[in-house]
Amino acid sequence: MIIRSEFAVKTEEMQHHTLFRIGENISGKKIEGELNMWEAPVIDIIVGNGKNYTEVKALIDTGAYHNHVNSKIAKQFESILRGKEIHRTPYGSFELSVYTLIFGFKNFPETQFVCDTRTIDYECSDFIIGSKFIAEFCDLHIYGSESRFELVFR
Repeated sequence: MIIRSEFAVKTEEMQHHTLFRIGENISGKKIEGELNMWEAPVIDIIVGNGKNYTEVKALIDTGAYHNHVNSKIAKQFESILRGKEIHRTPYGSFELSVYTLIFGFKNFPETQFVCDTRTIDYECSDFIIGSKFIAEFCDLHIYGSESRFELVFR
């Protein structure tokens, strides 16, 4: 499903920023959810290019620094390709494309975030929210014994 947004952002504005918020301040608001079968927090988000959006499931991954998106989604929106970078792991190196995308939380459509997002095709999720976003905008509380989490915005 494609969602139209009133938050269109000009390309020129996005080229100078890596991560910033547009729209209303949602400080103090929170998203609550249950942990998935692997005890990981997963939430519904909208992701797109400033004009068109689609709903996807996002995995909150504190082990990932950057945000990541499935390459099919990045290409679907003709997103702004910022460049390529080499991603090194203990298992080898591979090249990632870096796109500028806009995403928001289904609970708070009035606020969206512009970020450089690396492409990576995980089977577990179409979008990965990394620790850089968490450190900048919110606090993540995981209650493992209760199989739930809270994402509280600052």
